[in-house]
Amino acid sequence: AVVSTQSTGISLADVDGDRQLDLEEFIGIVQEGFDMAEREQPGVDVIAEEFKNFDMDGDGSIDKEELRAAMRQMGEEILEEELDAMFQAADADGDNKITVEEFRRMCGH
Repeated sequence: AVVSTQSTGISLADVDGDRQLDLEEFIGIVQEGFDMAEREQPGVDVIAEEFKNFDMDGDGSIDKEELRAAMRQMGEEILEEELDAMFQAADADGDNKITVEEFRRMCGH
């Protein structure tokens, strides 16, 4: 998945300087955010808490539309193929749902 950093304003995360935010760079941002939150809130499962923000209907999983909505809430408009690639990378078992454990693995925890 690639997101243009020019349109998203997140050029600091563009590690390789190609003006595109790929999946690895996106995951790097997410991991850094969780690491910082864990330092600020010791003992809190910040990944599980963030998962709840993505799981908008509260059914215990994130579907593709919830992922799209979460990205929009973060100010990111992504193309359908970018969303597909991101979702497929996170949905390890291919059941079209991201569980909290898949979310945790995607975030490097």
